[in-house]
Parts: sequence; structure tokens; C-alpha cells
Amino acid sequence: MKKVLVIFGGRSSEHDVSIITAQIIIDALKASGRYKAFPLYIAKNGSWYSEEQLSDINTYRQSDFEETLKSFKKVQLL
Repeated sequence: MKKVLVIFGGRSSEHDVSIITAQIIIDALKASGRYKAFPLYIAKNGSWYSEEQLSDINTYRQSDFEETLKSFKKVQLL
């Protein structure tokens, strides 16, 4: 299986649209059976996160999403 990193979110006004689009792409990649998709979410404040839960659109619909996000480990590039 090939591994694919799906980067989405960010500080843009299109932040929410990016989340929805990424979920469609992640679901399609998984459904193909040929790819393992890894989410890389960029929060509105610019912090980066990569957790399996971020592959599920329902994660973003939670009323306490911002609080949940704080429990995730931030990603940093070296």
C-alpha cells in the first residue's frame, strides 16, 4: 500500500472548505484499497496536527473540538 499525506486546513478563509474536501479525498483513497491516507491538519492558529481521528469529519463537528485539539500532539518539521 502506498502512503499518502493529505494536508488541509490552514489560516485561510477557506479553512472549513479545506476540511470537507480533505475528508472526501481521504475517504476515496481508503476506499480504493491501494492507499493509506494520513491526515495533516493545520489549525486556524497555524499549529499542525496528525492524528487518526482527524480523518473523521465528525471530529470537527464536536462542540468541544478546540478543546479536543489541545490533547493532540503538535507536528513539527525539522
